[in-house]
Amino acid sequence: MLASLCAHPRPGLSSAETAADRKRSRELFEKIVRLTSSSKIPSIKALGEDWQMHADIARLWQSDNLERAGKAYLEAARIEVKPSPSDPTIGVVDPRLSNNLGVIKHLESDLVAAQRCYQDAITVAASSPIENDGIITTVMYNLARVYEEQGDVSKAREAFDKLLGKHPEYVDGTLLHLYTFMCAVHLTIICALSKGCACAYVVLDESPGGRVPQHPRGPRVTAR
Repeated sequence: MLASLCAHPRPGLSSAETAADRKRSRELFEKIVRLTSSSKIPSIKALGEDWQMHADIARLWQSDNLERAGKAYLEAARIEVKPSPSDPTIGVVDPRLSNNLGVIKHLESDLVAAQRCYQDAITVAASSPIENDGIITTVMYNLARVYEEQGDVSKAREAFDKLLGKHPEYVDGTLLHLYTFMCAVHLTIICALSKGCACAYVVLDESPGGRVPQHPRGPRVTAR
């Protein structure tokens, strides 16, 4: 309980206090994982089978150690997996976990694995009876980013079209849609935000082998 409380930012804390809380939470979680993994008492061992605990551990390491974050998300997915409503022989994972694991792979530049995680997340979220529009919006943005970084402008634009078809107000999607369109005709876009409005300044790339720079915004995790 204390480890989970310390893992999440609390209002009114300074940046130093927040950092201290994160450090304490990591230490507490490490002790819990060691205790539960080595214990032979079923009730204690069962405490380590809490997927949300491992998701919290992943978030605590995400900005500092991608490998540890990835392992924690994988453990959370292993615990959380459940039979598909349409086919009990197939296991499905919470789309938030699949997306967040995809973000880790994305940041590690494993674009193939990231794409697979994002696609799995969208499939599960879209087939769920629960309203998952917010999750699908985030994952679709991340998937479009993967296509963009793979150089597949057509698929990136298609993903942005789907995203903006449901959410035309989505500023980042609008900017990146314009970005991929300009990449297709060998232009570079410099994007800026001014007074809360999206502004795009287009500059011709006249160098013969000019490389289009990557958009600075990275993939996004979904909340617990």
